[in-house]
Amino acid sequence: MALWSNFTVKANILLIGLLVNLTIGCWLLVLEPHTFPVNTVRIKGQFINTNLLKLQDTISHITANGLLWCDLSQLRLALLALPWIKTVKIQKQWPDTILIKVQEYRPIAKWQNKFIDIEGNIVSIGHIKGNWELPNFMIPKEYLSKTIDYYIKFIPIIKVTKLNINELGYDTFRAWYILLDNGMKLWLGHTDIETRLTRFFKIYHSKSIGNNSHIDLRYNNGIAIY
Repeated sequence: MALWSNFTVKANILLIGLLVNLTIGCWLLVLEPHTFPVNTVRIKGQFINTNLLKLQDTISHITANGLLWCDLSQLRLALLALPWIKTVKIQKQWPDTILIKVQEYRPIAKWQNKFIDIEGNIVSIGHIKGNWELPNFMIPKEYLSKTIDYYIKFIPIIKVTKLNINELGYDTFRAWYILLDNGMKLWLGHTDIETRLTRFFKIYHSKSIGNNSHIDLRYNNGIAIY
């Protein structure tokens, strides 16, 4: 009887040892990055100013430990820290894929050596890629939202003349003004800004207005050309 009892104890110890070794082996297998490697990264987004090499290096570094141990929050924060990245959405797709959706800031103008997007976000980046002719907003910060609204409304009015806005600004004397890419400067005043601009461009082609002219549109029944 004692012999059988000793055998049972030894068998139980052996079984426990096997289970412990099996558990440790499975855990080590899970810890091994090559067990669930990230074989595919699918990135969705339109990239203009983002450094794609830096983007890829950041993703590769954080996904190096495999899909199971990839910290999506850490990866998202690392990508958001890159210049020009506005939003990032990430998800895992088992067994070996990470899906990333990235949105860049889209600058529409320059302001105080920075860039402004259509939502009024200030992007403090040193330069942009490509031949982008962005206008300067010469306004105090508190006028930023209103300036964007005006700019969006002014574009279709001015585009029919094949001219572009070089500068959109505000001063306390003559209020809102536009400097066009032919050197012409339009003084718009404080009120009825869009109406005055529309009225001017209806007669623009019928008038002999030279480049670099200053045009005062603040009159109710006419314009003054300097």
